[in-house]
Amino acid sequence: MEFTIQRMTRIAILTALAIGLRSAFIGLPNIQPITAMFFVAVLYLGLVDGLLIMALTMAISGFLYGFGPWVFNQILTFGVLMALWSLIAPRLSLVWQIVLVTILSFLYGVLMDYGYGLLFKSGLTFVISGLLYDTYHAVSTLLFYPFIQSIFRRFVK
Repeated sequence: MEFTIQRMTRIAILTALAIGLRSAFIGLPNIQPITAMFFVAVLYLGLVDGLLIMALTMAISGFLYGFGPWVFNQILTFGVLMALWSLIAPRLSLVWQIVLVTILSFLYGVLMDYGYGLLFKSGLTFVISGLLYDTYHAVSTLLFYPFIQSIFRRFVK
């Protein structure tokens, strides 16, 4: 798998789009269209390109909005969930993909909250206090996924 100009350009454009989407929704509590975009990218472009788009988005966003240990946690957590997604999602119908992406986006929030909690020796407290925001994230991913997936389907295939 070589890095052609076309492939690098696609990764750069989708990363810029993800950063723009993240910026557009930054004022809303945990409403994140980029989560759906990352999972769709894995489905249509492959795990490596999806991971590159995600890692670049998180790193560049970190420089724009604040860089700390959470950026590494985001990249690690998304990476594990996207790898799991790449094994399961291609065999699922659109409805089951939506169900799975909703569960994975909720799990992302729970894992991130637990990681923050470990820093302060109260993982469960952070998980419980973040459940509402994790639900916002999961519901927004549920709503954005079919829309973003239909756009990718038109342009990639």
